[in-house]
Amino acid sequence: MLYDNYQPPWEDDELRILRDAAGKFFEKEFAPKTDEWIAQGKIDRDAWLQAGAGGLLCAAIPEAYGGGGGDYRHETVIMEEHLKRGTMMVPAIWMNMRSPVCTRMRGCRRSTAGPTTS
Repeated sequence: MLYDNYQPPWEDDELRILRDAAGKFFEKEFAPKTDEWIAQGKIDRDAWLQAGAGGLLCAAIPEAYGGGGGDYRHETVIMEEHLKRGTMMVPAIWMNMRSPVCTRMRGCRRSTAGPTTS
């Protein structure tokens, strides 16, 4: 975010609720463990599972394929909250690259593209 009081013109009530939930999640679940993960060179599997269960992974992938059914705005809100808490490591690359690729695949290939994210 540019400023603490900045309100993006594209952010609606749904996205504000997501922002609040994502911020609380990363503050509670990721922030206390970030130094440990940096030392071990990876984020614990359980953390990814928790983030997925909370709808914080692949938010822009259609629900039919295991994603959140949102769009780029949802991914942006999640990444901003992740970044604000100092817990952003590798996920930005993964979230930004996988979503466009998966959402542009032909329907016949989507079902065989790999495991679901939910």
